Amino acid sequence: MIEDLKKSQNIGIVIADHENIDFVTVALVFFLIAKKINKQVYYKLNNELPIIPQSGFIPQIVLSVKKQILDIYYEKTENSVKLFLTPKNEDISLDDLKCEILNSGEDVYCDLVISIGFKTLKELENASKNDFKINGADIINIDNSHLNKRFGKINLIENGASVSKVLFNNLEEDLVDRNIASLLLAGIKEGEIETIQKLIEKGGKTDTVYKIRSLIFVLNKIEFKQDIYLSEIDDLDESDIPFVLKIIKDYFSIKDFILIFNKKNCIFYSNKEDVLEKIKLHFNAQIKNNGGIFLKENLSKEEVLNILK
Repeated sequence: MIEDLKKSQNIGIVIADHENIDFVTVALVFFLIAKKINKQVYYKLNNELPIIPQSGFIPQIVLSVKKQILDIYYEKTENSVKLFLTPKNEDISLDDLKCEILNSGEDVYCDLVISIGFKTLKELENASKNDFKINGADIINIDNSHLNKRFGKINLIENGASVSKVLFNNLEEDLVDRNIASLLLAGIKEGEIETIQKLIEKGGKTDTVYKIRSLIFVLNKIEFKQDIYLSEIDDLDESDIPFVLKIIKDYFSIKDFILIFNKKNCIFYSNKEDVLEKIKLHFNAQIKNNGGIFLKENLSKEEVLNILK
């Protein structure tokens, strides 16, 4: 499985249930693994938002040849690259060649898709069709149901187990650091004692489940309005906020974010100088490292956004 991740360029992660802690945990673990091996990842935060890439789109130049090719090599200069292909037969023309650029605009083409919790290929296609193209992509199919149709190139299926356990059982040991172990512990079932013990030995923290639950609440409430991501949660444990903000900022590359919690408290960070200045002026906020906290009092989230637009 790891070799398939290493060979890929653009990885799409699709989960069947955005409120399932086990599924979200596995998606976040794949994010960490992809970060370790410097891969581009796309993942849908919720049903209202588009996919969020870790970084900018990576275009791919694809040259298709309808004839058999004996040899391929390239010549690189300071300002260009030439690709040389030697056909098996002499009867070749420009009509046999096709060149296209993938991921040059809004459409995202993934060469590897990680399917979490889907039973059939049709379910996966329906869930991802508005976000990225999976036609021709290899699929890592991870699930815990005997109803799964095993539609992937790689099928990681264990009936009744947590998908976190299924993933852990198929990871190379040196990939599982304390961060991955802590995430996986959030998705493991209470009865999976042996797996829990192994993850704790890897440095995993058992209190992560509460932080993951808070993260799911925040993610599923995120809206994108007036060039700012905003999430409003009425009841949120303040001790979970640093974890939540780190995941949102580092994993999903959201650069401008406001979290409204417990009715009137707002915590924020932004790269936009004008937004920071408006927050400072209108809310008397103390700003440090492009972030801080302020009270919105009786203002609605719409009124807050109107002040900042």
